[in-house]
Amino acid sequence: LITMDPMLICSVLILLVFMAIGCIQIYKLFLKENRNIRHVNLNELAAQRNNNRQQQQAARALVGGRHAGGVRRRNVAAADDGSGSDSGGEESEIKLPGKVGKKRLAKLRAKEERKQAREAEEEERALKRQLEEERAEKRRKREEEEEEKERQKELEEKRRLEEEKRKEQEEYEKLKKGFTVEEQGCDVDINEDTANLLKEFVEYIQKAKVVSMEELAGQFHMRTTDVIDRLKSLLADGMLTGVIDDRGKFIFVTEDEMKAIVTFIKQRGRVSVDDLVDYSNKLINMDPQHVTLQCS
Repeated sequence: LITMDPMLICSVLILLVFMAIGCIQIYKLFLKENRNIRHVNLNELAAQRNNNRQQQQAARALVGGRHAGGVRRRNVAAADDGSGSDSGGEESEIKLPGKVGKKRLAKLRAKEERKQAREAEEEERALKRQLEEERAEKRRKREEEEEEKERQKELEEKRRLEEEKRKEQEEYEKLKKGFTVEEQGCDVDINEDTANLLKEFVEYIQKAKVVSMEELAGQFHMRTTDVIDRLKSLLADGMLTGVIDDRGKFIFVTEDEMKAIVTFIKQRGRVSVDDLVDYSNKLINMDPQHVTLQCS
């Protein structure tokens, strides 16, 4: 029989025990490393989610700057979501199988990023729609205000014209009452011949074409101020058309000549005063017609 040294056997057994202990420690380290890798990957995924969410919140804050209150509320909700997502990450870490490969983890991460991108796009579209609706509402209110201002302006202009017309009519009635003529021993009854005198006054101006205030005052035995008032009244009433120049002369302009001047201005667009004066001098016939005045 082969006999072995007890010391040798004891040494071999001790060596085997140490080897077994070393293998066990190595296996434990391997398992711990795998758990650490999974934990780190899941933490990175959670951090990536939080980072993407913060970027989305920053983008929403830039787009909807005037909705600070809503953004603050969304930030609070996002912070709550962040804490929830951390706990959710821990739950998913618990529910995940023992081993998660890199490809599987990459697919999960890509899927989550696509989901976050869709949510960000939907929220951005919602913000754009809200901003567009607010702009449309402001435009509508501004247009309504402008229309109301235009209506008020038209009403004020209408009242002003009516008031001017009323005053002109009152002045015209006063002029009719105060018009007296004494020409070559002819006494005129105001109540009976006012219309004829006005007609003669207008016809005299139309035939003379250019007449001074003093000439009219002497011809009809009126004061110069009364002549000026009478001319203004006739111009406002439409019985005469023309202008009073700076020399104190009235220039009669026919309706056809006035229309031609208006057409000239419309065709030329912007017209200087000199051009308008030159054209008016060429257009308006300054030759006086034979003037006679008869007393009825």
